[in-house]
Amino acid sequence: IIVVFIMCIVMTVYRSLEYINYAREIGGIMNCFETYITVINNGWFGIIMFILTLLLFMDAPFIDNNSLYVVSRIGRYRWCVGKILYIFIAAIIFNGVILLTAILSSVAYSFPGNIWSETFLGVVNGDAVSKGFDVTFYNTEIVQFLSPAGTAFMSALLMVLLDCMVGMLLYLLNLVN
Repeated sequence: IIVVFIMCIVMTVYRSLEYINYAREIGGIMNCFETYITVINNGWFGIIMFILTLLLFMDAPFIDNNSLYVVSRIGRYRWCVGKILYIFIAAIIFNGVILLTAILSSVAYSFPGNIWSETFLGVVNGDAVSKGFDVTFYNTEIVQFLSPAGTAFMSALLMVLLDCMVGMLLYLLNLVN
């Protein structure tokens, strides 16, 4: 678990630096939520976070030598509910670490407020890719409809649901076996 969270932090900082360097090159400032949005929008980041999620939940339902004793004391139903709650809480903490790391890595270059910056609008228009940066965001409808904080928290919620789905799938597969 510790290695998974360290890898999560390292990958988030690494992907955040791409957006921060782009903002520095064009001389713009940014909203700290935009960094998170560009970080999780990267395909390689998504693949690596999926692998880290698999590593985090690969031994669910976490059966050890004491499990039979615990099940006999509290019952199967409570034991299963406890394991499912663990998956939900771990997914929230895991994605909270990604969100917090992305925000903290870019807070020195950010402005207060909840509006889209010119830097992010350059990313949406493809200016970052034309300058050689691996920063993309294609959904212009979200930019027009939601604020950066709203988009970031909606994205975080979707990431938590994805991680919970993966955790529950691994839980069920391991429980059957």
